[in-house]
Amino acid sequence: MFYLISTLLMVFLFGLRIFLAQKYFNQLPLGSDSAFKDSDYTVLQPILSGDKRLSDCLQANLDHTQDMQFIWLVDQNDSLAQDICQTIIDKQTNPSRIRLILCENVSDNLNPKVFKLQKGLKLVDTVYTVVLDDDSIIDKTVLPQIKLYAALPDEWLVTGIPYNDDKENFWSALLAAFVNSQSFFTYFSMAAVKDSRSLNGMFYFAKTATFKNHRLFEQIQDWLCDDLALATVCRTEHIRIIQSSLFCQVRTTVQSGWQYLLLLKRWLLFANVFIKQNFSFSFLLIAFLPAVLPLLLLSSSLLWGWHGLLWGLGLLTAKAFAQRLFRRHILKKEESLSALGFECLNDLLLPFIYLYTLITGPVIVWRQRKIRVADGKIRYVSFQSL
Repeated sequence: MFYLISTLLMVFLFGLRIFLAQKYFNQLPLGSDSAFKDSDYTVLQPILSGDKRLSDCLQANLDHTQDMQFIWLVDQNDSLAQDICQTIIDKQTNPSRIRLILCENVSDNLNPKVFKLQKGLKLVDTVYTVVLDDDSIIDKTVLPQIKLYAALPDEWLVTGIPYNDDKENFWSALLAAFVNSQSFFTYFSMAAVKDSRSLNGMFYFAKTATFKNHRLFEQIQDWLCDDLALATVCRTEHIRIIQSSLFCQVRTTVQSGWQYLLLLKRWLLFANVFIKQNFSFSFLLIAFLPAVLPLLLLSSSLLWGWHGLLWGLGLLTAKAFAQRLFRRHILKKEESLSALGFECLNDLLLPFIYLYTLITGPVIVWRQRKIRVADGKIRYVSFQSL
């Protein structure tokens, strides 16, 4: 009976997610007849060295734009990031559209990324401000869609949707499968039921006046989970959060299983903070239960022998295939069949990683510092090996 219930529940919930995501996507504007003037936009990018693809990602965004302004915010003691940025600037035919700003160290109670954004915002004199992570690339094909939101009369903040196309090695592909199997179906589905309580912190934009008048970065400068904090402040300030279909490619290279585990642990701890502060029935159905059901299904299928196990694995594969078809429909690009295997593997690993997260405690290492993740605020502790 438990096996039947878990099977039916899994089919229903994943079908519901795909239905809601498709319904929301169908409602989104996907084209614009008006010309896109990218000189009206300034991109704020907090930059930190460490990923070997940093230079490629920064260059790609320059290649995808013509007159868009960029403010690169780099730590004073990050000489590698400074060298990478300066090398790119020196090669540009129009280097004046890039400003390289060196940022001093911040006190322990401030978020370094948000501190950089606050510092960079003071230098913005264009109508719109775009916030973009240094491992994210704005998809060139969707750039003109940004114009669709410019004429909205009320105060708004538009958030993009991440798509990870990093397949460099096994662990990078596994992380990509995690991101792609969650982002579209969580962000779009929550938006469909009008219950968006967070945003994609890798790529979002609003009128510069909105950022400045509401002191958005200043209000979240002591938060660790800046995307959750920003969404919370936007709701408080009556700024409408708009989930768009503006895709940004994310390339986070993962070199080892240990790095993959720690990265997932960090994201899951952030999810815990979200659950404590924003748990809802919609979140339960759309995000939480779908994360634990695959393992429950496979575990219960073992009671029925190898026939049940094959049936459970078949359902997982069918679910991954349906989600792959959805992504192909909206992204207009083909994924390799190996993505199915990585997505199924993620479904099975995620509950165990979450259990590891609970057992090892709410502590992460971020920017060579140890932080306790309890309430979403910056709380450094003395460094000890994990």
